Formats: sequence, structure tokens, C-alpha cells
Amino acid sequence: MRSIQRRLTAGLVAAFALVALSGVGAVFLAVRASMYAQFDAALRVKALVVIGETDQSRGKIDVDFTDRYLREFDSSVGTDFYQVWSVDGKTIRRSDSLEGRDLPRAFGTLEEPRYWNIELPGGVTGRAVGLSFRPRLNSRDERTRREAVDAIVVVASNRGGLDTMLLRIAAILAVGGIGVILATALVVPLVLRPGLRPLRRVADQAAAIDATKLSIRFPTTGLPEELRPICERLNALLGRLELSFERERQFGSDLAHELLTPLAEMRAITESALRWPDATGPEAHQQSLAILLRMETLVTRLLELAQAEDGRIVVNPVQFDLPTLLQDWWRPFAGRAEERKLAVRFSGPDPAMVCTDAALLGIVVGNLLSNAVEYTGEEGSISIVWELGKNTLIMRVANPAPQLVVGDLPQLFDRFWRKDSARTDGRHSGLGLAVARELTRVLNGTLESTLSPEGTLTMTLIVSTREG
Repeated sequence: MRSIQRRLTAGLVAAFALVALSGVGAVFLAVRASMYAQFDAALRVKALVVIGETDQSRGKIDVDFTDRYLREFDSSVGTDFYQVWSVDGKTIRRSDSLEGRDLPRAFGTLEEPRYWNIELPGGVTGRAVGLSFRPRLNSRDERTRREAVDAIVVVASNRGGLDTMLLRIAAILAVGGIGVILATALVVPLVLRPGLRPLRRVADQAAAIDATKLSIRFPTTGLPEELRPICERLNALLGRLELSFERERQFGSDLAHELLTPLAEMRAITESALRWPDATGPEAHQQSLAILLRMETLVTRLLELAQAEDGRIVVNPVQFDLPTLLQDWWRPFAGRAEERKLAVRFSGPDPAMVCTDAALLGIVVGNLLSNAVEYTGEEGSISIVWELGKNTLIMRVANPAPQLVVGDLPQLFDRFWRKDSARTDGRHSGLGLAVARELTRVLNGTLESTLSPEGTLTMTLIVSTREG
């Protein structure tokens, strides 16, 4: 892959070359136009000299011009040529340098002569000017004025010297332009190298970061304006990675702690049974079964969480009556609620037909109900309220939570988080709300928590539903 420096160098050199060549071309065209203008002005002066020596009398035109005035028209020199015609096309006079040959007859006016390139006698390149004029009158009588006629003159000159000069100028400009481009190709990398040095420093710093150095941050002060947003986003990414790694480490620690306690209990029961087999009764087996069920629940929750996070859960929407299934979802917790003397209130439209995945929604609501039953104080109250919007189910589960503060809310959905850091409550793994939020996401919904000033925790579940 090409480096940024090489790409910038190539781009800058190409752009400068285009500008330089365009400038060279513009300069050459300007010089060429100026030199042609000077050449044409000289041609016009020579034509005016011929016109100045041309007169007429009673319709007869006479050119009293000798090549000795301008040696260029002499046959021995032969660099300039002229020819004068009457308006009917009759040749009146031609220069000795033409040696009886004719020039092309094309013309403009005195104010706007016509200039063009021609091939001169001998096959050399030339340039000509042609114009019509009225020769001066030798007599001032009225008859002479009435018989006055116009004439045409064409003057041509060898432009070989002009072409040679233009070629030299073009060569000088081309060599100079190429030299400037080559110099640019050498200078641009020297200019770019210090400018790209901050980028190389960032690359070196990034290469030094591994899983053990996620706390490193890229400095953003003193950086070029274009590089600062990149470093800021890299720092944000490192922050997320650090948090993710920390949560994974915490997850491993919490999982080990969750498994250590039941395993220690199982070991104690097993060792006791081996040491005093005759004293082992049904209670030991019941304790072992309870411990295994807790471990099974933990593993099941972890599997549900992993499947939800990996997107491996398939949603199968069906239409059902929410209040009917809600009673089924509540039944496993009714005994515990009665045991703790909890007042439970259900409120919402009945019937309420919704269309979503009943099994997944049941797991989510079950976790919310379990959390409310277990963490509501003795003789407390639980409120379950639902309402239907357009293709939306909204359910709120509220219960007193005096042990919580507002700062605890962001952690409620973390895996294995408990308000009791000592984890004295062995009945819960701390995965229920984490599973509930992930499954809610699978159902294309949201699950949020709020805490009122009176200490009432409200879990708000919003799930997208389909029309039945």
C-alpha cells in the first residue's frame, strides 16, 4: 500500500506540474502573440511605404517605388515581397524579389488590414498583409477626382527568423518548466516529512498499546487541527475498550465468586456424606438439589445472555392476550409475594391483544416481576401497569427500593451487580435485569429504570408490536 507521503508528493507534484505547464503555455502564447504583433506592425509599415509611393492620375495608377528604398525587396536579398493590383485584378507593380511570380491576393482595409501566413517563393514560410487603398491624386481637377480608383497591395516577409526565435523561447520555457517540476519533486518530500511527523508519532504510540495498556491516551495538545479529531476518537475508543476489558475481568471474577459459593456448599455436603454416611439423610440431598438448581439457573441465564448478545435468538411473533399471559407469568412469584405479604396491583386494558414473541416477552417480564418481589420490603406494594400505543406495548413495574440511590441506576443492568457487595443473598445471581435488557433489545424495544424522590423504582418496558 502506498504511503500518505508518497501519495501527497505525487499529487502535489502532479498539480504543480499542471500549473507550471499551464503557466509556461500561457507565457509562450503571450510572447508569440506579442512577437507576431510586432512582425505584423512591421509588415504594415512596409505596406504604407509602398502606398506612399503610389499615385494616380485620370484613373491610371503608378507606383514610383524602387527596391533601393528597401533592400529587402531586391532580388539579391529576397526576404520581402510586394505586389500592387488595380481593383480589376491587373498587376500594376511587383517587387524584383518575386521574379515575375505572384502573391496571393487577399486584403482588408487601411483600418483593419488582413494578415495571414503564406508560403513564399522558394518554399519558405512567410507572413503577409493585404489591404485596399486609394492612391493619392496627382491632379486636383474635378475630372480627376471623378475618375479616382482604388488599388490593392500585398506585402509579404520571410518569417523564418520569427519561427526560430519562437522555437528557442519554447525550448527555454520547456526546459525551465521541467527543471522546476523536478526541483518540486525533490523539495515536496522535504516539506512533507516534518508535517507528517505527528502522524508517525501517533502510529508509534498506537503500536505500543496492548490489552495491558488500555489506560494510555493520545495527547491532543499541540497536534495539527486535522489530526486532533482522530486522536480524540481514538481516546474515546480506548476508553470504551478499557471499560469493556474491565467489565470482562469483573465478569470473570463475579462468575468465579458465584460458582465458588455453591461449589463449596456441595463439597461440604459431599465430604460430610462420605465421612458419616449413616448420618446422611434426605435433607442433604434436598440441599444438594437446591444448590444444583441455583447453578443450573445461573448457567441458563448466562446462555440466554450470550445468545441475545450474539444475535442468535430468532423472534417468533404471535398474537395473544397480554392480561391472560401476565397471570401465567405472575404465578411462579405469587407464593413468594404472599409469603412476604406484598400488595400487588395489576392495571391496564383488558383484553389487550398484542403481537410479539410471547416466550421472550415472558422471560423479560418474569425477570422484572422476580426482581420486584425479591427486593420489595415486607408488606410493601408492587404495581404492574400496561398500556397499548400504535404498534407499541408499554409496561411499568414499580416497587419501593429504599436501598437504592440515583447513582445505582446505571449499574442495575450490569451483569452480577448487586447493591450488597458482600453478596450475602445467595438466591440471586445478579443476571436477571441484564438478560431482560438484552432480550428487550432483541424484541426491538427498550428497558429503562427511574427512581422517584420517594424511593420508588420504576422499570419501564417499551416493546414494538405488530398489527394482528
